[in-house]
Amino acid sequence: MDSLLSFLSGIIFNKWFPVILFVLTFVLAIIEKMVIKHKKKKRILTPLRLIVVGIFLSALFYFLPLIQRLLRTETDEMWGWALLNSVQYSLRLFVLDGEILWMLDRAEELFTDAATQQFYIIFGSILYFTAPILTFGFVLSFFNSAVANIRYWFSGLCHTHVFSELNEKTLALATDIIKQSKVISLEKIDGKWKLEFSPFDVVVFTEITENVIEENLDLVEDARMLDAILFAKDFDSIKFRRKHSLRPLSFYIISDDEQKKLRHAEVVMKNFDYEGVELRLFSADIRSELLMASSDVQYMRAIRIDDIQTLVYHNLYTHGKMLFTRARAVQGDDDRIISAVIVGLGQYGTEMLKALTWFCQLKGYKLKINAFDSDEKAEDKLKFMCPELLDQEHNKKYTEGDAYYEITIHSGIDVTSPEFRHKLEDITDITYVFVCLGTDEINLQTAIDIRSICRGMNFTPFYQEPDIETVVYDSKLAKPISTTWEALSEEGEAGVTNFKGEFHNILITGDLDSFYSVATLIDSKLIDAGFDIQIGYESLLEGETRDSKSVRHRAERCFWKYEYNHNSSIAKAIHLKLRRDMGYVDTDEPWDRLTREEKIVLANPEHIRWNAYMRTIGYSYGERRNDLAKKHPCLLPTHKLNEKDLRKD
Repeated sequence: MDSLLSFLSGIIFNKWFPVILFVLTFVLAIIEKMVIKHKKKKRILTPLRLIVVGIFLSALFYFLPLIQRLLRTETDEMWGWALLNSVQYSLRLFVLDGEILWMLDRAEELFTDAATQQFYIIFGSILYFTAPILTFGFVLSFFNSAVANIRYWFSGLCHTHVFSELNEKTLALATDIIKQSKVISLEKIDGKWKLEFSPFDVVVFTEITENVIEENLDLVEDARMLDAILFAKDFDSIKFRRKHSLRPLSFYIISDDEQKKLRHAEVVMKNFDYEGVELRLFSADIRSELLMASSDVQYMRAIRIDDIQTLVYHNLYTHGKMLFTRARAVQGDDDRIISAVIVGLGQYGTEMLKALTWFCQLKGYKLKINAFDSDEKAEDKLKFMCPELLDQEHNKKYTEGDAYYEITIHSGIDVTSPEFRHKLEDITDITYVFVCLGTDEINLQTAIDIRSICRGMNFTPFYQEPDIETVVYDSKLAKPISTTWEALSEEGEAGVTNFKGEFHNILITGDLDSFYSVATLIDSKLIDAGFDIQIGYESLLEGETRDSKSVRHRAERCFWKYEYNHNSSIAKAIHLKLRRDMGYVDTDEPWDRLTREEKIVLANPEHIRWNAYMRTIGYSYGERRNDLAKKHPCLLPTHKLNEKDLRKD
């Protein structure tokens, strides 16, 4: 026992022991930071705590030999006093109360060896320098909220973008906001160059607590690289703007916690209903729709954004024309065929099926959709949501002046089964495939498998492999493996190949960087076009010009407050752009000079599209309009409409 104590004493009183502890502390902190994965939300052991404990122990064993020699005792009783004094001196290091010069003088007196004296002087200086820095870091952490407040109020009239939470989606959007922010911009408008100055855009994240930093360190570091303001406070407790402030303010409520999103949106609408304030609530939950509809905001712009619907609509707005230019010519039929296969009828797939149904209503083209899902009740669920869409009177039945489509739902089909392969091979006119089953891995694997199946098929009468598009969430993965519509239209090839250098030609949509961007969600041409449609509709209802203040005020309120108006106007804007891109030009002849037959021809494209659109959102024909029951008297062929309703189209 005595030999063991002697051995331990030799280690402890070795001058290199505190140095070893000091170095080991930082090594363990690095390992804990970069290697160890924590599952618990609340961690007891953190890199900072490791370093504090390690430096304290290093200081303790640095002082212990000095104090022991200073007391000049070997007795057990005095050893306790030596340890107690060593603890005291170690603690004093952290509060800038250590007497370093006095301690270094004692080291020169107590140790005759010059090397040992030099060691205690150098290592002691390191300890006296390092410990107060840690103390300063701890103290500063208590002032984070104060620093954030100071930075926020000194940002003045800068356009401020407030995110209720820090996550991958909010960081992607915030990054693009800062990227697109231009303090000085030079643009050519109406043939003249115009120089504009605008204030910096400021990004704010809230609820950045110590736990959030520990769990999302990479995201926090990226946010700091954006020079974002990080509030530790709860979102609900921050006063972002006063009533008469001129600061432009945009709120983005993006989170996986629906209850939390509802609370935050309610706080914003209650406390910040001012001019120059915008709220974007990202949610597909019915509770969020009812909350927004029940709000009584007068001045701010508040809109609920369905991520998936917005993505699908934006995709069709930017690339939808390609579905028509790459449609299949069929021998003996003047119309070209758009034959779409949708794999997976989750939120993405169902939204794409609905959107294609109304988007592809264009003279000279026929739409066929085959949708596959492993759910045996997939068709029944769609019929419940859209009762008139798949009934025998409208699906696969041609009526003059009404929407035509052929929708077939293959329920209970596993995409990894031979049955799926056989059914896919039976569809010999496929032009477009949309895959949306779940994770990036499953989507990509299924897209590659379908490309393989299609490569072995002989499409008749003209060989043309279908375009395949899938949803990939990871932007870093999406960019190198994706081809583009431009490359396909030019018969080019891009993206990833197999070992023989053959291109898979897989189109990618839905990645974070592409969707959560300024062009898609904020300064969107599609949103502007939809609002312009709403102004035209309100002008027609009120019988006033589009420039009328009352028309614009009503359009503002109806477009931003009610999703029915917002989505309907957006859908019409998408199809109107398509018709113009495809060369369908409306007549300039005044409406009153047209015959009824001419009016029907003029109204046909929009009314046929509108019929399909209304059925996809669950409406069916009713003699009297009842929006709660989703009944509408205009769900008729164009030639059955009265003069007033024809003019709306």
